[in-house]
Amino acid sequence: LGFFGGGFFEYRFTEKIGGQINVNFIQLGGEKIPTTLLFSPNSIFLYDVKSIDLSIYGIDVPLTAKYHFTEFSPEFYVNLGLSGTYILKAQAALNKETSVGGMYSSNTTYVDVTKKVQNLQACGVVGCGTSIPLGNLSILLDITFHYGITDLSANNIAANNGFNSKFLKVGVGVVF
Repeated sequence: LGFFGGGFFEYRFTEKIGGQINVNFIQLGGEKIPTTLLFSPNSIFLYDVKSIDLSIYGIDVPLTAKYHFTEFSPEFYVNLGLSGTYILKAQAALNKETSVGGMYSSNTTYVDVTKKVQNLQACGVVGCGTSIPLGNLSILLDITFHYGITDLSANNIAANNGFNSKFLKVGVGVVF
């Protein structure tokens, strides 16, 4: 579960067909990822680590073609395109569990793993949404699915064991 925020510009070529560009700050990641995606098996970071959670922060720029179903009220649309994400920072949460005298203790250590993740990610994007008129403004409800095309692992420690992202964005916005 992550968050995003930003803006978009749409140009309509015809009443039904348009193109849209977004610029969003985005946070995404995964829980309980395999340790070999970020660390070598002998890494000192992995001592007593039970699981790793990954958070990635970046600037996402989707470019999509949109088809508007103008015969519906409120208007409905579908979109399809590509997205490029510039990765600003990646952080791993190392969830550790230690046992001392039969008592278990859990703690989390955060490690900057930005150098272990690629700077850029490419995604295919498909989505849909609606724009609900409200006076001079509209309320936008938007759902898009991003499917990572590129490998995000910068050093791919385990042969052929990279990773890409797949995420669903659900957005609510104001159009003016």
